[in-house]
Amino acid sequence: MEKVVDSDESHGVPGQDVADFVSMQKVKRKRQGKWALVLWMSLLVVGGGVVFYNRELEKPISSEPSEFVKQEKEYQDTLARESREALRLFDRYMVVASANEKSEYVLGGVRKILSIEQKQGDLDFIVPRPPVRLLANSYSDEGEMPRLEFLLVDKSQRRFEVVMWKKDSVWKLDWEQHVRYAESGWSQFLADQTIGNPKEFRLYVRRRHVGAGRERTKLQLIFYKPKMQVGERLQESPQVNVPKDSAQFAQLGAAFDAQSSKKDEVRPSVMGLLDTAGFLRVKATLDWQQGAEEDPVMVLKELSATHWLELDPGKNSSAGTDE
Repeated sequence: MEKVVDSDESHGVPGQDVADFVSMQKVKRKRQGKWALVLWMSLLVVGGGVVFYNRELEKPISSEPSEFVKQEKEYQDTLARESREALRLFDRYMVVASANEKSEYVLGGVRKILSIEQKQGDLDFIVPRPPVRLLANSYSDEGEMPRLEFLLVDKSQRRFEVVMWKKDSVWKLDWEQHVRYAESGWSQFLADQTIGNPKEFRLYVRRRHVGAGRERTKLQLIFYKPKMQVGERLQESPQVNVPKDSAQFAQLGAAFDAQSSKKDEVRPSVMGLLDTAGFLRVKATLDWQQGAEEDPVMVLKELSATHWLELDPGKNSSAGTDE
């Protein structure tokens, strides 16, 4: 009997015959196709995410400037524009010679002519040597009128202040602040010691406490006449005592405390920027009265302002520097 040889040696073994082999290959290819599709879709999602992430990184943090940035730009634009016009008028004031001509550029106008004429010999005038350079300036629309403040330096490196007020759309010089005006001469007032004849001055003042904490019984004050050159001062006053139960005690205490807090301001005022630490600017009325002994003693009659400006400056002043 002839032996029939099957070419498939694995015939009859489950999963190993030709039909099963072909079927298994088809299933394998189908699974591979599914995995390929899943892999392709995964790469598409991840790739899209990467592109989206990169595009997000390229975007600016904010397409619109913040309100602070807008306000700062508006302030700087106003400061630059108004400063150009105000300094142009101040240059004219410095050029003209007569009191009548100068009064055209001064706050108060013709009412200041006699003061300008009479006080030129008594006041410590600075005549800047050109070129004059701007060190710092500020603008404020608080107070009685819009105000510009300038700190300038001349060829001799002398620094001086200029304040301009915008009255009826025209910038005018605060002449009284500029020259540290007072009706009477400081040196003469100290020398005469006339009792019962009070005078108001623009002065620096520093304090010394007597006692500590709640036990402080009075303030001891020393006044100084300022010069036009910023930060410099003339002769000092004798000691002035302010008792704790007086209105000036609380007023001065609050003013000195407020001055200390100004160190943390973002834009400190140009006025006083170069003053000696611990010195306060005041408009003070002083007088002489009979002391316990024979010599008269100086007394503080009134503290009318903690600045030297002719008008009320309001609460704040913003400044910028340009060194």
